[in-house]
Amino acid sequence: MIPEFPNFKALEVTDQCDIASFTDQAEPYSDFTFTSLWCWDVGHTVALSQLNGNLVIRFKEYEGDAHFYSFFGTHAVVETATTLLSFARQHGMEARLRLVPEFVAANGGLLRTALDVAEDPANFDYILSIEDVAALRGGKYVMQRNHVNHFTRTYAADVRLIDMDDPRIQREMIAVCLHWAHEKDVIALPETGFELSAVQRLLAAGQRQDLIAFAVFDAAVMRGFAVYEGLHCGYAILHFEKTDRTYRGISPYLRQQACDYLHKHGYLLLNIEQDLGIPALTFAKQSWRPCRMLKKYSLSEKGAN
Repeated sequence: MIPEFPNFKALEVTDQCDIASFTDQAEPYSDFTFTSLWCWDVGHTVALSQLNGNLVIRFKEYEGDAHFYSFFGTHAVVETATTLLSFARQHGMEARLRLVPEFVAANGGLLRTALDVAEDPANFDYILSIEDVAALRGGKYVMQRNHVNHFTRTYAADVRLIDMDDPRIQREMIAVCLHWAHEKDVIALPETGFELSAVQRLLAAGQRQDLIAFAVFDAAVMRGFAVYEGLHCGYAILHFEKTDRTYRGISPYLRQQACDYLHKHGYLLLNIEQDLGIPALTFAKQSWRPCRMLKKYSLSEKGAN
């Protein structure tokens, strides 16, 4: 069970259902899904609590070593936010809540009256229409369609569902990650090692029915993979996608094929997570023509900025 604030517990595999009891009440924001929390908790620093019926999470920055608090829920939002801000200050942390979902920040205008509320565009989640990506019709998808057509004309490759509990599949997935990093010349960067550790945590945790993994094979060799999760409300989320970039068009081909499968199995919307303000990621995600964004906000005391 998740303890009552101010007590916290470390994140464990067994917390999945308890976290979902909070997060399934709203649209799926990427940072709050159990899979995302688990995979990226490489340093074992994520901590959970509940306050006023809301889920409270201590996060570590994606790009840095600092920690911060956020919460998910709409109960006594002003009291919850001010309590967490005071708690953060008392523990030597920046008095700022981050990754606060829009449905929380927009709660009756109460937060904006009591606190400074600021959009955090670098952490907005991009939402795609799965049906549109599966079909790739129209002018807005001409770039992706051209890439997919080139790939299918050039390579005798195919996309298959894979079993991430299979040790051979796990080794091939890690090999794809390493090849991608070498090919991009980022193997020595700390964030590359961090992401590889996140993939390894996913594989070590064991397969779950809500995870759907695809891979592109050419001549029986894995050339790319993608891991999706089926969520509630017709949503799916893309957690990891790595491909051999020497195969031109492989990434659009893999995503189109995965979305075709998801569409046939009743999924409607795909969360491809945030761009972290990285220009190359921003361009790549916007090129898929998101149908909407799940906005997130930071909260601080009036005048703190």
